[in-house]
Amino acid sequence: MSNKSTISKMLYLAQPSSEPAAIVAADAPMAIRLEITWGLVTEDKLAESLNEGFRNATGGKPEPIRKEIDLFRKCLAGKIAKGDVLDLAYLPGHGVIIAKNGKQQGVVQGLAFKQALFGVWLSSNPADKDLKRAMLLAKGDGGQTALK
Repeated sequence: MSNKSTISKMLYLAQPSSEPAAIVAADAPMAIRLEITWGLVTEDKLAESLNEGFRNATGGKPEPIRKEIDLFRKCLAGKIAKGDVLDLAYLPGHGVIIAKNGKQQGVVQGLAFKQALFGVWLSSNPADKDLKRAMLLAKGDGGQTALK
């Protein structure tokens, strides 16, 4: 899903950072918000993109977190429509909280999963380079904002 108009994104960090490796590695509160802005994004296309992203983010070795990836995919199951908002919020010691349109879908525990998930968009081989670049922009440019 490399079409820039497919997904609007926002990265929320306690402190703004332009260092993707540090963001991915950090055991600190952070969140990603994805808004579907194109009606042709489907559950299957999103799943395919995420599968590729997890492979890339884990250096081709997603097996150690396969259980967590499968749980994550279950949390995202169902129709994806233009206007849907997906919130992926990480809280240390708790895990990644997955919400769709403001309704919590589940929690996936583990720092290793959080690192792989954020690596989908921020690793050295991201699912979408334009999305990565946009997420690393400073506040006011549509990329990052501070957690409140």
